[in-house]
Amino acid sequence: MVLAENIDLLRDVAFLLAITINILVLVSYERRGPNDESVVIFDNVDSAITTMGTIVIVLSSIIVAYFLARTAPLLIMQAWVGVKNDKLNIFAYIKRLLMTVYYLLSDFYVLYYGIYILTAIVGLVITPFFFFYHLFDVLVRYPVLLNVVKAVWNPRKSIMFTYFLFIVLMYVFTLFGYYWLKDSYPSNFCESTWTCLITAIDRSFKVDGGIGGFLTPSYEAKPGDVSYFLIRFFFDNIYFILLMIIMINIVSGIIIDTFGSLREELKEYLEDLEHICFICGHDSEYIEKNSDNNRGFKQHIKQDHYMWNYLYYMAYLLDKDETEYTGIESYVADKLERGEISWFPTFRSLYLKENSEGHETQELVQSLEEIQ
Repeated sequence: MVLAENIDLLRDVAFLLAITINILVLVSYERRGPNDESVVIFDNVDSAITTMGTIVIVLSSIIVAYFLARTAPLLIMQAWVGVKNDKLNIFAYIKRLLMTVYYLLSDFYVLYYGIYILTAIVGLVITPFFFFYHLFDVLVRYPVLLNVVKAVWNPRKSIMFTYFLFIVLMYVFTLFGYYWLKDSYPSNFCESTWTCLITAIDRSFKVDGGIGGFLTPSYEAKPGDVSYFLIRFFFDNIYFILLMIIMINIVSGIIIDTFGSLREELKEYLEDLEHICFICGHDSEYIEKNSDNNRGFKQHIKQDHYMWNYLYYMAYLLDKDETEYTGIESYVADKLERGEISWFPTFRSLYLKENSEGHETQELVQSLEEIQ
C-alpha cells in the first residue's frame, strides 16, 4: 500500500534524474585530440552521472517490479484461460507457454518498461547516452502526448498504402525522367532507373520545389529548345502538385483525423471517469440533486459505491471455498461465472431520495439513441 501511494513520486524522481543526466551529457561531451576522441570536459561529471544512474536503476527496478506485479498476472491469466478443458499433454503445455510469452511481449507497457530498465543498466555500464530513452516517459505520463504517437501508429496501414501509392507515382515519373529528361539530371544521378528512383526519393524532400528544384534548369540543359522547356514545365509542376502537395497532405489528413478522434475519445473517457459512477451509472449532477443528507458525488463513489470494494468482493469469492458460500454469495458467484454484471446496482442506490426508475429508463433510452 505504501509503495502504491508513492509510486508516482518515484517516477517523478527517476524522470528528473534522467533529465539531469541528459543535460550533463549535452553540455559535457566534446571531441578532442588527434584521434577525435569523445571526452568529458568538466571534472566530476562522470562520478555525478554514475551516482544518479545508480539511483535511476534502483528506482527503475522498483517501478518495473510494481508494474509487472500489477499487469503480468492478468496477461498470464489471459493466456491460461480454459486450461482445465485442455487435454494433458506436452504440446498443449508448450502452446500455453508460447501464448504467455506472446501476450507479455505484445503488451506495449511491458515492452516499454522492459526497455526502460535495460537502457538504465546499459546507460550506467556502457555509456550514459542510453539514458535518452527515459525522456520518453513523458509520453506515458501524459496521455495527450501519447495520442500523438498513436495518431501515427493506429492508421499505419492507411499510411503505408498511401506511401506505396506515392512510390508507384514516383516510379512512373522516374521512368519518364529517365527516358526523356536525362540531360536535366546531374552526372551519376540517373545512370540507371534504380539510381533515378533513389534520386527522386532522396532529393524530393531536400530541395524546394521537389525533384524539379534539383534538376538542371531547362534553359541550361537544352538552351532554346521550346519543346524541352514545355516538357520540363509540365513534369516539374505535375510532380510537385501531385506528389509533394496532394499525397503529402493526404497522409497529414489521416494523421490529423486520427489525432482528433483520439482526443475526443480521451475527453469522453475522462468525463466518464470523473462524472459518472462506475457502479450505478448515475452522473454527478443527478447524484448531487437526489442524494440524502447532501451526500456529494465524491462521497458517493468513495463510500456508497466504492468500485474497489466490488473488486475485493469478487476476489474474496474466488478465494473462498464454494461449499461455504451464503445464498447471496452463491448468486453473485454464479453471475461472475457467466460473465454477467446484473448483480451490480445499476441506476440504483440506497442513499438516493427515490428509486429513480424514471431516470433509469431515461438513461437507457439515451444510451440506445447514442448507439443508433
